[in-house]
Amino acid sequence: MEKIKLSIFAYGPAFLFVGLLTQATSVFALNSYQVNASASTTITEHTVSKVVTNNCSKAVFVPTKTAPEWTSFYTNPPACVTVADPPCPGPPSIGAACTDGALYAGTYNGYTYQTTPGNCSNSATPTCIGATDTLTKVWASTLATTSINSWSDGLANSNAIIALYPADDSAAKYCRSMTYAGHSDWFLPAGAEMILLQSNGSSFSGYDTSGVHYWASDETSSTNARSNLSSRGKNVTTVRVRCVRKY
Repeated sequence: MEKIKLSIFAYGPAFLFVGLLTQATSVFALNSYQVNASASTTITEHTVSKVVTNNCSKAVFVPTKTAPEWTSFYTNPPACVTVADPPCPGPPSIGAACTDGALYAGTYNGYTYQTTPGNCSNSATPTCIGATDTLTKVWASTLATTSINSWSDGLANSNAIIALYPADDSAAKYCRSMTYAGHSDWFLPAGAEMILLQSNGSSFSGYDTSGVHYWASDETSSTNARSNLSSRGKNVTTVRVRCVRKY
């Protein structure tokens, strides 16, 4: 779990109030957050929302018990932590463009999701003109059981697909290699994350609601992987791709 709201007060050694959690017995103040290493999460406290990204090698404790504590952290974070305004403040309506140019896709499991406009080009730095999606990829070229089947974590699924099939020109590899709207943390959504797209498809520019398949990142059998409609053979080349990111 990347974001933890804490409601206890405990004492222990080696605690740095606005620094790194260096031991499991560190102090946690009332109303605080833990952001794990290499994680990014949105924290909203005292009417202020910020995206906190932890580039450190250890988890970071974010004090939010009082407004001054929270303000002090986001105005002067540790050197290995970045703090930014959320790209989708408000939030806007589903499918609306955020300040970075990506589209607001809703929330799931404590995260805010974005997707791209439609018809992204087949490039690591794509142009997404908003027309109907046409880009297609395979899920994998090999038909074998992979145990890549998280229903809720498309980022982990995508990384696992690439690690297993690094040479494939796959949907997961396309998303993870992509930089769009200033972000390089795109991934192929898992089944639960795909529901955000499928249930609001008509709100996203270019999302094809005519009954075509879009890949999700979780497999359903040794030969098939999930799509927005059911499942398809992993090596089918006609399934479309729509990437997402979360913060």
